[in-house]
Amino acid sequence: AINMRTLVSAQSALRMKMFFYGICPRISAGRNTCGRGAFFNISVPEEDPGIKHDSAYNRDLAMALGIRDYQGTFFLPSDRDASEKVAALLRQASGSLVGAHPGGAPSRRWPADNFIRSLNLIHEREPVTVVLTGSSDERSLLSSIARSIKAPVINCAGELSIGELIALIQRCAVYISNDTSVMHIAAVAGVPQIALMGPGDLTRFDPRVLSRHAFVFYTKAACAPCNKVICRDLRCLRSILPEDVARQACILLGEKKEQLNSI
Repeated sequence: AINMRTLVSAQSALRMKMFFYGICPRISAGRNTCGRGAFFNISVPEEDPGIKHDSAYNRDLAMALGIRDYQGTFFLPSDRDASEKVAALLRQASGSLVGAHPGGAPSRRWPADNFIRSLNLIHEREPVTVVLTGSSDERSLLSSIARSIKAPVINCAGELSIGELIALIQRCAVYISNDTSVMHIAAVAGVPQIALMGPGDLTRFDPRVLSRHAFVFYTKAACAPCNKVICRDLRCLRSILPEDVARQACILLGEKKEQLNSI
């Protein structure tokens, strides 16, 4: 049994220890975060906050398990059915496809009004169709944003499997995302992306480590990084201006067009 997550507290380490005790694996492996994972048979040292990218800790764990030819490369599986569903979903889309993921943990969410403002500014400069992605729990958030966007909108909240989400992101000319799992999917997919980093650990989760097509907006706050789920301040995210995000998105859209024209 392998745990590939940070043990962020003594309490989380105890829960993981009891879980492993319950399933009783022949060999247990995981991250020994600040000494909290000493119960693993095979462990790799990890700091909190981290001093290197999360993928590097996974590489260390893979090598500790004996995988000596690990190259540290990533790929996304292709799913023909998922691709066909996404193609049908986007059949009526016109212009460039701009993806946006406004959800995630509340402390990682760029304000919804900022998403609306930036997407409307992009639409004023470029003919685009906006596709919104999110979980079923985020339907209300995405619906409120969709109603205020002037461009054609496709709201996919709670409608996509993981395979379909991957296929959709791969179709985007630009993908704008909060600091969530989809940010990393876009990075591995090599899609031009704008990552809105708030209180998360940039050293640990910078998508530019995985992609040369990623652009990151990040302002280091005195209180960051933090593991809060909810924050009433959000000074780290509020410092990111919609005008700057829209300007960068248009730059990426222009670069994408140049690449297509050169083919």
